[in-house]
Amino acid sequence: MFEEIYTHFDAGTNNEICTIRVTTKQLRHPEPAEVFKNEVLEVLEKTHPRGLLIDFAHVNFMGSTMFAAMLSIRMETERRGILYAISALHPDVELVSNIVGIPRLIATYDDAHAARDALTKALHP
Repeated sequence: MFEEIYTHFDAGTNNEICTIRVTTKQLRHPEPAEVFKNEVLEVLEKTHPRGLLIDFAHVNFMGSTMFAAMLSIRMETERRGILYAISALHPDVELVSNIVGIPRLIATYDDAHAARDALTKALHP
């Protein structure tokens, strides 16, 4: 399923849903967050998915600039009419995510399977 390898993630598309599996354990500084955002936008441009899932199962720390990148991605997916979900936030990352209000803006799931199921159901009611 994961056809392309980028700096901080692998990406693949299946049934109109692009899944990004983050492979970097810690995304702490502005430069990696900017690279991450730009590469996700590159994937969206290449694949034209109807749904985007970013799986953070391997990430145990995210800096504030990464949360900003996630919100920038949200603005772009909204502009393009792409459903956007994230999954598998580490408990420490989830705590900060809740404080900054990510779950109010981006659909958040416990695991990638649940997120893919929800996106599929939303795309094909």
